[in-house]
Amino acid sequence: MNIIPWDKNAFNGMSFDEIDTAINEILKVDISAYSIEDMHQLFFKHFSKLPITVKYFPTKGFKDLKLYRARPCEGVEDNEINSIDTYAGPPWNEDRGIGRANWRERNVFYGSDTPYAALMEAKEVYIEKEFFIAKWGFDYEKFKTEHIQVSTLILDNIPRDNPWFEILNWSRMDVAKLQSEIGVNAAEKYIYLFKKISKLFVDLDKSKYKITAYLADQRIYFAQNTRSELYFPLLIYPSVETKNMHCNFAIHPFFVKQYMRLETVFHVKLKEITSGFKHGIEKIGLRSGNNEIEWYSLYLDSSKSSYCIQSFSCYPSDKNPDLDKIVFKKNNQIISHGEIILQILEERNYSDFYELDNILVEDGLPAVMEVKFPLLSINNITVTIEGIEYKDFTMDVTVYQAYGYEKVSEVLV
Repeated sequence: MNIIPWDKNAFNGMSFDEIDTAINEILKVDISAYSIEDMHQLFFKHFSKLPITVKYFPTKGFKDLKLYRARPCEGVEDNEINSIDTYAGPPWNEDRGIGRANWRERNVFYGSDTPYAALMEAKEVYIEKEFFIAKWGFDYEKFKTEHIQVSTLILDNIPRDNPWFEILNWSRMDVAKLQSEIGVNAAEKYIYLFKKISKLFVDLDKSKYKITAYLADQRIYFAQNTRSELYFPLLIYPSVETKNMHCNFAIHPFFVKQYMRLETVFHVKLKEITSGFKHGIEKIGLRSGNNEIEWYSLYLDSSKSSYCIQSFSCYPSDKNPDLDKIVFKKNNQIISHGEIILQILEERNYSDFYELDNILVEDGLPAVMEVKFPLLSINNITVTIEGIEYKDFTMDVTVYQAYGYEKVSEVLV
């Protein structure tokens, strides 16, 4: 990871307190009528350089990367449902105002790294509300280089459990090299300013957008960004709505058109809201050959379901018995593994819940949902092992719930 431009003279005579003061003065300015050029002059009135971190992502790393966008079904017109553009964000030059990572009339594609984060970013989520969740992938084979330059604003503002922590945390940067290039004093100032900038991107106060939108624009809409040559087409920053547990992507719309593809659109209705979401899939949309979306309804095909008991343990026994030699009983009647799994599904009202991250796809359509049940304890069932009966036991079970589907001729919301 690099920080550019590396200029040891950028902070000559500037103290840490003066950096704080400069940032605060910028935030106090009324920029309601400012152009991007006006904002540029304001920033460089206080700072001679704009530090930018660059991560060189190998193009093969985009092969399995998926991004998600969520939008409420309410407000989507019937004639928009089959259009891919409906799920790609606003037109790049349409004025949607200033956002966290976009300036006026310079929109970006906003995506999140999980469906959960995408729903949280959509805000106003409640039970029975319906959303479209679009899943996007990358046409990584089209990349002309072995690496893509990605700008990041992740510095001391994500928890260790965030999946991007190990890749993008500042500790990964070779600070010693930076110090040797520009000197310890200049390096400390660069890092301090970058921390200040990064923290603005995880501030819930929308008044901070006046500077975050400008800083993001300087990366995504850099002067060299054109339809054919993008400088920093992707910006990664923490998802505030998930308390920084996930990350968002702001992407240049031309990059999306050239290198990204819509894979699936899930029409979901929220069923449960706890630490995450559970949702029933109303319909699923796939990109068709004419560059539009074809819709299907889903149902669970119990005739093709299967399961696997990954492990078994019981108390107080410390044995690891062969499952085929265990006798399971309910009401003094011997029952099979399958009957136990059926009880799990019945107690869970399992047919109502679908986990988008656990869906296995074949030929573009959902084929199987893989759901893990760790340390599962079953009520009113006893096990007998080598003639000894136990009432307390747990199993780690994976269920593979098969889907069926039917094409929908007309989709209305």
